[in-house]
Amino acid sequence: MAESVQLRLLVIQQTCGHKCMGHSENRGGCCKLGQRDWIIGPVNDVDALLERLSKVLERPVLRSEVVIDFEEGRKLFPERKMWQNPAHFPAMRSVSADPYACRYYDEERGCTIHDIRPNLCRSYECEWLSGSLDRLF
Repeated sequence: MAESVQLRLLVIQQTCGHKCMGHSENRGGCCKLGQRDWIIGPVNDVDALLERLSKVLERPVLRSEVVIDFEEGRKLFPERKMWQNPAHFPAMRSVSADPYACRYYDEERGCTIHDIRPNLCRSYECEWLSGSLDRLF
């Protein structure tokens, strides 16, 4: 059982790190909005994430540094339907330049808060990854 879990984690790491969404050398697709109607939310464990970040950074981390709430989000992307639905919020804050990546995503290093990332990110599996895992396990 433990070997199966380890193998599954390795497949996820390799797939997400080198063939995200089935595209070779694509990384962090779920961490980037790009031009698609996509949102990284809802983040249901914001308070716990803020606590973990504050501990790691050794300073209080404000909610506004980490997430975008509905009123702000709907104004950021008025043309994107996902951003007009309050059920998708709070969303992880993205940097304000295309590809609008999560503020904690680095193209070279990947997720810079991987060990303390929110539950949304821990449990997310895109269709490509889910299909790959279904074929293997």
